[in-house]
Amino acid sequence: MHRFFSGQAIFRLWLLLLCFSLNTVSAQIRINEIQPSNLATFLDEYQESDDWIELFNSGSSPVDLSGYAISDDSLDLRKFVFPSYSLGPQDHLLLVAADPVKTEITATWQTAVRENDTWRYRANTSAPPDTNWRNTSFNDGSWNSGTGGIGYGDGDDGTTISTTISAYSRRTFSIADTAKILDAVFHADYDDAFVAYLNGIEIARANIGVPGIRPAWNAVSASSHEAVMYQGQLPDSFHVDAATLKAALLPGNNVLAIEVHNLNTTNTDLSGRFWLSFLCNPGAGSFYSLPSWFRAPAKMYFHTGFKLSRTGETVWLSDPAGNVLDSKATGSLEADHAVARIPDGGSWCLTDQPTPDASNNASSCGSGYAGIPVFSKAAGFYASAQSLTITTTYPGGQVRYTLDGSDVTSSSPLASGPITLNDTAITVRARVFASGVLPGTTITNSYFIGVNSRLPVYSLTTDPDNLWDYNTGIYVEGPNADPNTPHWGANYWMDWEKPVTVEFFDRARQRAFRFNGGLKITGGWSRSAPQKSFEINLGDRYGLSSLDYPMESLKPWMTGWDNFILHMTGNDRSNARMRDPLMQRLLRTTFNDYVAYEPCLLFLNGGNWGVYYTRENDDHHWVKLNYGYDDDEIDLLKESYFASGIEVKRGSTDAFWKLYNYATTVSPSNPAYYDSVASMMDLQNMADYFIAETYYPNDDWMGGGNNNLKLWRPRKEGGKFRYLIYDLDFGLGLYGSVTNNMLSVARNPSPQNYNSDIFDALTQNTVFRRYFINRYADLINTIFLPSNVQQVAYMYRDTISTDMAYQFAWGSNNSDWLSNIQSMLTFASQRPSNVRGQIQSEFGLSGQVTLTLQVQPAGAGRIEISTITPTSYPWSGVYFNGNPVTITAIPNPGYSFDHWRSNTTISSNNPNRSVTYNFTSSDAITAYFNGSAAAAQVEFSEINFNSDSAWNTGDWIELRNPAAFDLDISGWKFRDDADNHTYTLPTGTVLPAGGYLVLASDLDKFASINPAVTNVIGDFGFDFNNGGEELRLFNRDDQLFGSVFYDDFAPWPVTADGAGFTLERVAGSADPNDPASWFAGCYGGSPGRAYGAPTIGLTAAGTTQLCQGATVTLTASPANATTYQWQRDGVDIPGATAVDYVASVTGVYRARVNAGGCTGLSDTLRVTVSAISSLTSTTGASRCGDGSVQLQAVSTSPIEWYDAASGGTLVGTGTSFTTPVLQSTTTYYAQAAGNCPGPLVAVTAVVNAVTADPVIQDGSRCGDGSLTLTATDTAAVRWYATASGGSVLASGYTFVTPALTTTTTYYAEAGTLCPSNRVPAVATILPLTADPVTQSDSRCGPGSVTLTATDTAQIRWYDAPVGGTLLATGSSFTTPILTATTTYYAEAGDVCPSQRIPADAIIISGAALPATQDATRCGPGTLLLTATPGDTATLYWYDAAVGGTLLSTGNTYTTPVLNTSTTYYVQAGISCPSARISVDAIITSNPVDPQVTGAQRCGSGTLTLAAVSSDPVSWYDAPGGNLLGTGLSFTTPSISVDITYYAQSGSGSCLSNFIPVLAQINLVSVDPVVTGGSVCGFGQVLLTASAADPMSWAATPGGAVVETGGTYLTPIIAVNTTYYVQAGTLCPSNWVAVTATVHALPSPDLGPDLLIASGDSAVLDPGAGFSGYLWSDGSTLQTLVVNSDGTYAVSVTDANGCSASDTVVVNVATAAANLTPRDLRVIAYPNPAGDHLLLLHNGLQGEVGITVYDGAGRIVLYDVPRLTAETLYRIDTGSWPSGLYRLRVEFEGKVWNLPVVIAHR
Repeated sequence: MHRFFSGQAIFRLWLLLLCFSLNTVSAQIRINEIQPSNLATFLDEYQESDDWIELFNSGSSPVDLSGYAISDDSLDLRKFVFPSYSLGPQDHLLLVAADPVKTEITATWQTAVRENDTWRYRANTSAPPDTNWRNTSFNDGSWNSGTGGIGYGDGDDGTTISTTISAYSRRTFSIADTAKILDAVFHADYDDAFVAYLNGIEIARANIGVPGIRPAWNAVSASSHEAVMYQGQLPDSFHVDAATLKAALLPGNNVLAIEVHNLNTTNTDLSGRFWLSFLCNPGAGSFYSLPSWFRAPAKMYFHTGFKLSRTGETVWLSDPAGNVLDSKATGSLEADHAVARIPDGGSWCLTDQPTPDASNNASSCGSGYAGIPVFSKAAGFYASAQSLTITTTYPGGQVRYTLDGSDVTSSSPLASGPITLNDTAITVRARVFASGVLPGTTITNSYFIGVNSRLPVYSLTTDPDNLWDYNTGIYVEGPNADPNTPHWGANYWMDWEKPVTVEFFDRARQRAFRFNGGLKITGGWSRSAPQKSFEINLGDRYGLSSLDYPMESLKPWMTGWDNFILHMTGNDRSNARMRDPLMQRLLRTTFNDYVAYEPCLLFLNGGNWGVYYTRENDDHHWVKLNYGYDDDEIDLLKESYFASGIEVKRGSTDAFWKLYNYATTVSPSNPAYYDSVASMMDLQNMADYFIAETYYPNDDWMGGGNNNLKLWRPRKEGGKFRYLIYDLDFGLGLYGSVTNNMLSVARNPSPQNYNSDIFDALTQNTVFRRYFINRYADLINTIFLPSNVQQVAYMYRDTISTDMAYQFAWGSNNSDWLSNIQSMLTFASQRPSNVRGQIQSEFGLSGQVTLTLQVQPAGAGRIEISTITPTSYPWSGVYFNGNPVTITAIPNPGYSFDHWRSNTTISSNNPNRSVTYNFTSSDAITAYFNGSAAAAQVEFSEINFNSDSAWNTGDWIELRNPAAFDLDISGWKFRDDADNHTYTLPTGTVLPAGGYLVLASDLDKFASINPAVTNVIGDFGFDFNNGGEELRLFNRDDQLFGSVFYDDFAPWPVTADGAGFTLERVAGSADPNDPASWFAGCYGGSPGRAYGAPTIGLTAAGTTQLCQGATVTLTASPANATTYQWQRDGVDIPGATAVDYVASVTGVYRARVNAGGCTGLSDTLRVTVSAISSLTSTTGASRCGDGSVQLQAVSTSPIEWYDAASGGTLVGTGTSFTTPVLQSTTTYYAQAAGNCPGPLVAVTAVVNAVTADPVIQDGSRCGDGSLTLTATDTAAVRWYATASGGSVLASGYTFVTPALTTTTTYYAEAGTLCPSNRVPAVATILPLTADPVTQSDSRCGPGSVTLTATDTAQIRWYDAPVGGTLLATGSSFTTPILTATTTYYAEAGDVCPSQRIPADAIIISGAALPATQDATRCGPGTLLLTATPGDTATLYWYDAAVGGTLLSTGNTYTTPVLNTSTTYYVQAGISCPSARISVDAIITSNPVDPQVTGAQRCGSGTLTLAAVSSDPVSWYDAPGGNLLGTGLSFTTPSISVDITYYAQSGSGSCLSNFIPVLAQINLVSVDPVVTGGSVCGFGQVLLTASAADPMSWAATPGGAVVETGGTYLTPIIAVNTTYYVQAGTLCPSNWVAVTATVHALPSPDLGPDLLIASGDSAVLDPGAGFSGYLWSDGSTLQTLVVNSDGTYAVSVTDANGCSASDTVVVNVATAAANLTPRDLRVIAYPNPAGDHLLLLHNGLQGEVGITVYDGAGRIVLYDVPRLTAETLYRIDTGSWPSGLYRLRVEFEGKVWNLPVVIAHR
């Protein structure tokens, strides 16, 4: 695409470059690092590996980035504009280059409501009296209060309640500023269902009812749901969308209200634990820290809203003024590499050590990339071993490589010489390394040696650690796998993506594409199978955003693949290995949204992974590929047991619940019901979907499984839901019985299914019910016919059969596989009768009838029955008595329908083309036609491909029938240049002789512009290309009838491209693809009729230059036109549809006039309406007392001033006016003058009176401090410190002074506008009395104390420092009896008393208790007892608790010799002693001997010995010997012989006996001696080994044992495989490798079957180089000469002793008449053939099956002709490409397979 720039754009770019040159050098903020392909370097706050940009502040001061911008577009520098953010000196700032824009990074997650908060709750035994309980206005004071959660039964409840059906709870919390709440998440751990409300608005629900409909108080849950947190799992999370959150939050008090519902009234448990958390900015409110399990992002990042391209682009940084500060072009980078300034802020480098949000100073620096390696052999298929060399032309470069898929690193092997390629499949990865640059791109090539595959081949290459690493590999169970299938928690259940190289080789063995992408494990329970399904992702970060390649032969139009599946057929993987592909392919002609499959062979890191299928992904990628909608343009929903309710994959459930609520609450018998549901759901798709799922039947769908159900809709006006059918592999008998009534399950599933509810309601609507039953019958009569199922199954069988040998290497065999296919087909043959019976029973129908359709005369027409139109007659199908069937006659060109007649039901001629009957018995129905065959004539006569926006009819095309007879085009197809854009013309569509028919993409748009056009059909639902494309018409046999390729540039009429005109066909023109055959038609076209152009005029009755409020009448001509539509500025004026229009608004006017059957546009006429002049603003003025003032006014027009509202006298002009001296307020008037002067506007000059002086009251106080002054006035009062000037200290009638130390004068002033004089107010400070001197006193123990105080003034005593009770007066005060120290207060003076001074009455208590410690010894003796005093008191030791003998003083006491434990006593102090504390002297006995456990090991080394004892244990080398260690275990040094050690328990002098412990050394078994084995082609191999000890065999060292003994017979293998054997059990030997060798089979080739003339001979030669030959006649030469009919075979043997054979059929051509009937023979003649091929035979009489396959195994012809002995069957091959084909002929159980060569010359 060319991009052209205007002069402005070039100038702007020049300015950018200039700004860049002026600012870059001095810029403090720099772009510091860019990574445009981040796979594994960095995860953002959403755990996404998005690309990123790093900024760096290279200066020494912070920079506020507010207004700075960053962009990847030089013409739009402000794609991302920074908010206020300070970037510190030498700091980094990381920007995530991803959608959507995010400018808030300071917010944090906090929890507003916790489960263990105090909640109000109600356990419901009856309906609540007030249903308002969910809202903030509800008074919950009568409810119970308790700690959450509220429930019973599982031991996980904060408050336990009695058994109940439901419980309501409320928690109130406060929000200070709702604008600072950015996001919310609600967490729930519940049993069994709940609904949560925030201020009455629903925010979450699970397992009950329909969103938006509040459950009844006694409603039960949909199913059982167990709480999970008490089981160690995490609660469910529910994101609250932004719109709901914004609508719900309130400033101040908010309430979270929750209703929890039980499964039933007697259920034994109910749980409700809930949390509500917010992402909020500071100031949102006072919330709590997050629960420990809440994983909030550690850091938030700015998100730019644009992404980066790995292939290279430029990033621009600009300042708030738009000046470019820095820019950097990244160039093309390898994944996880970056461009970076190294060091920070320095020069640019390439680096493979990115440092996001950190310094670059230590990163590697490269100037570029090394080159790419050169392979001497192209990737692909080779017959024998190859020698590969890999070189480089890069100066100083070295090539390193791997052969196992490993990433190529600097330590990988050097490619210094030839590499031998001799394995079946080898993946070679190579990379160039050189000094000073980064390693070059890794190149991956796969080689296949001796691989004979008919299927296309995928080779996936990834580092083995990506697959097999225990912790990170996606193919293994890993550390967290559940031990039970399907091993939940295993690595392969994680949503992990690993880098992979994908190579694809087509059926011609040519590599069609290679790309780097992402690899995931996908699927359901099949993830635990040995062969797993893979999801392949493309993306710019890997190097390729999408792939344009026809991946699916059924859908070749699909391009732009960015995701696909390599599928192993799920649960059918070990059975027929085709069920899902087969069942999906059968649905391709239905209204189902089906998933396409393409078989292939898969190799992974060179290993054979068997037969797989390329498959579309059944998610938003499928919608994008099939319908073109992006994932943000759809609702994609899922219903399954993996998530309760309806799971949102894309979009929302709003439209679904609208549909559900209508479909399940409105009566199906309502007349509007069907159309209303049909406006929301595609009912044809729905019927076919439920038919397919119930017919197959899919047991992994509704019912017990409740799985695999998806539906989607485009998020646009009129968007309808459609079901996406997928994962059918349980069907056709894999699980379930042939009698399985899935139709009944679909109407009444358990557990509940919301989509079933809709379907069941629809089946009660008579219109849908009738359609569904007949459509079911139609499909059983066609696509589900056993013969059709068999044909498709055999196609898959024959396509993959050659390659199944690779699959059998994973298990099974050819015989079992074919048997499984036959079992599936047996099921398919028995299924129709069972399903018909179920339909009859389910809908109460009377019986089944067989209807036979016939046409008279033959070839005169066709019959549509219900929804199908058979192509050959007579035709028979089974329908139902009780469900009327519609039949419609469709005449072929030249014929017309006459009447119906049947054997039974239609007993008299019925002339109606479409009739409906209830057939009560089987019947033969004949449609009779008149006329003779004629050629159809249809031409494209008008095209509207790009409407004017003001006349948007949608795209449409007009067809014309130039013939003299009506043409029925029912079932014809219209397409643009995409085959999936198909519109099938509905039954009954007739193009009249000489008439027209319009096909419209959007009937509503079309009808809004062309309401009178009735000969229009649609919607065809796709748009034409505004840049031109091919439009095509196909007849009912889907053969191209005609096409036109239009364009949007000259010589095609260019005004048809968006200017409102159409392409109109020149009458009689022959070639629709010739631009000269078309001209620009009418404006808006002449749809549905012939062209005719009007002449249109436009006049104005007066001037078109108006003042506001004036009008002018415009008139269009001609006056007698059919319709008028006036436009202003190109937009239709609503209601302006008369010949005249009164214009009163500025604009460009024109009229669209329809006259004579065509619409045209008039010339334009501009009307200009000038605005009435007006004043922008006016400003009055005021003053105090008499005088003049200045008034102001602003206007773009001249201004005049007047003294009266009616004008009066002009007193001034201009924007200001100074009044004369005024004594009172006066109003003047300003006016904006000019051509249209505006109104007079009052402007007031205000004269204000002066305020009277205030009346003052002074104030005084004792001592320093503040006091209050008072002023009285009618106006407001202000206080000052000075008589004039100064600042206002306070306002109001009172003034509290600051703290004063001296008397001070202040001044009060009244009034604000015209204030009074300032009046003084005096604040007087009086002196305080001096403080008294007090004397405290004390005593020991309770009693009275006398306190004294001295002062020159009277003294008063109080019990408090302020206020309190007056206790006494005088200089002394005797207290009452006290038990504790008490403070009293003395105060002196009367007028200004002193401060109160404390005096303490001190009560001294006894000594503090000492701290003691008992003492223990082993056996009799003395002990040292210790005690620590609690204070400074001396300790005294006694022999009794009371009285007794004083034994000692001090902190210790040594007892006499004791034989038994004895108690002593210690006290602190002697005058006021503490209580006595007991101290025990404890005598213990010796410890018990330890219990010991020895150890043994294989060979030399250390062992760990163990002992059990309640006492400390010590380890010795002999009783009383060296101490070796302590503790309950002891690890020996390395020993090679048995050694006895000794253990002893106890410590100090309390020790046990020495106990011996044996450390035993056992001998290791000797490695076995092994012998490998071999097999030819594939099969089992016998391996042998010998050793003295028993032996075990495994597939991997240490793996599961697969055999024991001296021999091992391997499973069937197709490639060389290494196994391992080990001798011994107690001390086994090393694992010894044994190779099972698979020799490739020789490949004899006798070529294609031959047809030779009678008398000629042919030389058969299988090829040279074999060691032996054996022909079917016993000869042993290399060649064999033949001259007669027969099948000839040869067996060859190679040097490895491997044998293989080939056969060839030789036919001797002779005339068909000379063939004798002794043996049925079939010959293809001539062979090779050119434009036709004859099938010669000698007696085929009756129906013969004829199928032709091309070289890729695809069916190119299928027919079942009825032949006679005289019939030669001719096949036209002129359109077939040259090549090898296979002709398969089937007759009465005999099959002929004839190779045929088509060679066009």
